[in-house]
Amino acid sequence: MNKKISLGTVIALIAVAVALTVTLTMAFSMRLFSAKVTDVNQRQALLDYLTEVDKQVREQYDGDVDEAGLREAVAAAYVKGIGDPYAEYLNANQYTKVQAKLSGESEGFGLVVVRNTEGKVVIDAVDPGSPAATSGLKVGAIVLSADDVPLGTEMTTSELQDLLQTAGKIRLTVRQDDKEQSFSLVSATYELVTVTGKLLEDTGIGYVRITAFSDVTSRQFSDMVEQLRTQGASSYIFDVRSNTGGSLTAVREMLAYLMPRGAYGTLTKSGMVEELTSEGTLELTVPSATLINGSTMAEAELFAGALSEQQKTTLVGATTNGCAMVQEYFAITSTNARIKLSTGQLALSLGGSWQGIGIKPTREVLAITAEGTEDMQLQAAIDVLTGSTAVNNAGM
Repeated sequence: MNKKISLGTVIALIAVAVALTVTLTMAFSMRLFSAKVTDVNQRQALLDYLTEVDKQVREQYDGDVDEAGLREAVAAAYVKGIGDPYAEYLNANQYTKVQAKLSGESEGFGLVVVRNTEGKVVIDAVDPGSPAATSGLKVGAIVLSADDVPLGTEMTTSELQDLLQTAGKIRLTVRQDDKEQSFSLVSATYELVTVTGKLLEDTGIGYVRITAFSDVTSRQFSDMVEQLRTQGASSYIFDVRSNTGGSLTAVREMLAYLMPRGAYGTLTKSGMVEELTSEGTLELTVPSATLINGSTMAEAELFAGALSEQQKTTLVGATTNGCAMVQEYFAITSTNARIKLSTGQLALSLGGSWQGIGIKPTREVLAITAEGTEDMQLQAAIDVLTGSTAVNNAGM
């Protein structure tokens, strides 16, 4: 039996609904307003405190204040004090270097010098593909002079380092291969090599070292894996030891290259959860081991953890760092400085977030080894693969 509802009842129900909506909206608005008032009050209290400190310094300090340096120091201390262990203030020059690293490009000569225990200035690192590398300079070469100015008498090590960072061209005289040689270098932009590899002798194992994740890493990685496959690799070792992360996009592309379609993790930002999925059409179908250690961080942990959870690799080494937070850079427009802040958290589909915990290896090998001796973690990974019964299913 149908009952008719009177017009008066309908109007009354609408009035109740409107009143309820207004009440809820007012309650939400009041909470939001209270939060903003609290935030404004706290900000004003901070500014008042800093103003008081500044007043005392300027009235009592018997010296000149470096205004630019003071401003940077205050900004750096503020960011450090918010409680985010990964937050950082970077001035314009520092951010330029970080941006270059993330983009996978660098500009300069591509070498680093240090003073050794004997007091000699030696080349400590040479970037592959850089002007220094293509000229033939090698790690360990002793630097004797720069632009014909002798080191140690007319030029200090710090002056040489400044010159290497700012000069457009330089002439270095070094002692290399037991003879004195001169190299003329011209500063240039070159691609940073973040992936190296080789076929381990008599094992059929392709060793792939990933030092960082940048915009060029995914391409370098797939090229290296394919190169080793054509050389006869029937299994792989992926080495992400001391890799502190970088580009999440690069890691996602690499996992899509190695894993079948499907979810392997999440990224949570501002309460919103994004599912991380592989969209790849390829799949790693041969055995692999992944080397990790206590300095394996962030995106590198995602790489290792996702491959492990999807049973695509065996983790060998030591528990990882335990950084599941992702960071973004925000501009300070007046100085072109940047603030790096944690804005999200990564998690694995099965194991969840590894923040503060790390990812444990399947086979723990803590000892690394002294210089010039066997890499025990690498040897353990080789043992895992040479004893594997997995079959090559004609994939990678």
